[in-house]
Amino acid sequence: MRFLLFASLLTGLHFSAHAQYPDQPRRPTDDQPIVIRQAPSDSGDVDPLVREENPLKYMKFKERLLLGGGLTGLQLGNPTRIGINPMLGYQATTSTIVALGANFIYQSINFGGGVRQRSSVISLNPFVRQQLAFLPEQLRVIYAQAEVEQYWGLNFESNFKPSFLIGGGVNLGGFQITALYNPSADDPRSFYRSPLVLKFGGFFTGPRF
Repeated sequence: MRFLLFASLLTGLHFSAHAQYPDQPRRPTDDQPIVIRQAPSDSGDVDPLVREENPLKYMKFKERLLLGGGLTGLQLGNPTRIGINPMLGYQATTSTIVALGANFIYQSINFGGGVRQRSSVISLNPFVRQQLAFLPEQLRVIYAQAEVEQYWGLNFESNFKPSFLIGGGVNLGGFQITALYNPSADDPRSFYRSPLVLKFGGFFTGPRF
């Protein structure tokens, strides 16, 4: 009898508490998973980790542009040549640059007997520069380069043959030394009479990879 009275009392207290606080949430149990939802961000910011994995994807066109220049057509002896080479490039991928260079070269040719010819030429040279990603990381300063150059005489009539150059170089902290092979060195219409063409310079603004 006492047990029935005690049970009735507990049951009455339970229903009384529930009636007093009807909106009180129930405690979660082991079979009721807790779901935490994060509100979507409206800031438009990109996750830094995602940006690091795909840095170029979030760059505007102008942010991919590279400006630079240097010396080109350097040749001592006969003929003697020295030129300047402004360049405009575009970072197509983290390892590939496509660019257009313009050259202004002064040259002096000694024909003997006190006869010396001085002249100036200009050219355009589109080129592709490819970082060698398969190399170990410490050697990735080395790159391959292929380009074509067409020269025109400024103060004389010229009939230069386009020069197809291929080779590579090394990037020394933004300053590059490029050595290119000229397969048309024996052609009298080739501007370069040497099989080796050296260029010095670099891109001074733009992405760095």
